[in-house]
Amino acid sequence: MTQETEDFQNYGIGTLPALLPIGSKAEPESSSALDCIPSLRGKEERQGFVRKVYSLVFMMLLVPTALVVICVYVDPVREFVIKYRWIYYVTSGLTIGMLLSLICFYHILKSVPANYIFLFSFTVFESYSVASLTCHYEPKSILYAAILTAVMGLSLSLFACFTSADLSGIGHALCWVSLGVSLAAMILMLIVRSHWILLVCSWVFLILAGLYLIVDTQLIIGGRHKELTVDDYIICLLYTSPSPRDRTRSRMPSSACKKKKKKK
Repeated sequence: MTQETEDFQNYGIGTLPALLPIGSKAEPESSSALDCIPSLRGKEERQGFVRKVYSLVFMMLLVPTALVVICVYVDPVREFVIKYRWIYYVTSGLTIGMLLSLICFYHILKSVPANYIFLFSFTVFESYSVASLTCHYEPKSILYAAILTAVMGLSLSLFACFTSADLSGIGHALCWVSLGVSLAAMILMLIVRSHWILLVCSWVFLILAGLYLIVDTQLIIGGRHKELTVDDYIICLLYTSPSPRDRTRSRMPSSACKKKKKKK
């Protein structure tokens, strides 16, 4: 210890900090807004995956939003959609068929540009289906529904990011419950036509959709018992419920989901 260091300590200043060589600069630590999420702190690769997924989500939401505005406020387009109702049934069938096809052909979503073509086609079909339904409602009702949906989606996404509860492993159970509830609701509404039954079914499906959003968000964010791989940015946008035929491991769909390795 040098005499200068002893003098500093005698005056209560403490030890001298390590000095950098002349001409060198200290490199600032890289920080990101996503570092505030515990599961993403310090994980640059995962943060890039999250940015990519939610960027695609934003672009997917722009298409139905534009079509809804056009169908609601442009009278010729609105009349066309209402008159040719069969297009709605075709696009709805194609949307469901594309989702079901992922059970067997999910590997297509990992090849470029087939995955982007699939995503674009799905977005167009689903957007037309949504826009067709909005033609039968008042613009004010559509605006209220959009605001409530945005608030609910943001709140549940933040809850999924910061909660200590791990819901990433309930995908299989949630899938079977959704299938059972859907079948029961269809049979019940065919037998008994009541406004209250429709209202109860709507609330049940709303709760299930909220649970799906929490599970999907935790799979995307990662750091849980199960998580999506960084190559599944298209899969998680289209089909995030596990396949019913796979009872041993989540696949999101198929083998897109993986268990975290235990730390030795």
